Amino acid sequence: MEEFIGLAAVIMIFGIPLSAIVGGIWLKSKKISQGQLSGKDNQLLMNMAKENQELKRRMENMETIVNDVDIDLVKLNAHTKGDFERKIDRMKEVEKVKKDFRS
Repeated sequence: MEEFIGLAAVIMIFGIPLSAIVGGIWLKSKKISQGQLSGKDNQLLMNMAKENQELKRRMENMETIVNDVDIDLVKLNAHTKGDFERKIDRMKEVEKVKKDFRS
């Protein structure tokens, strides 16, 4: 019997706060789904929606920058800036050799 009392006490100690938390979350979700938000909650939701749109716009800009193809790199068949610089150096060397050969 004493074990039962101890078990009941532990269940009540942890069960009551947990049920209050779960109940509060459930009530908030019901209010959101029915559109019955308080002014503070509604303002918070609007701010989050605005921030979400701003983040989407910024992500689209980043995708555009990353996916943008540099025509000069494509013409030289270079994949990175280092490749581009090596190809330019190589072209300068070839021009120098051609110029020296003609002289």
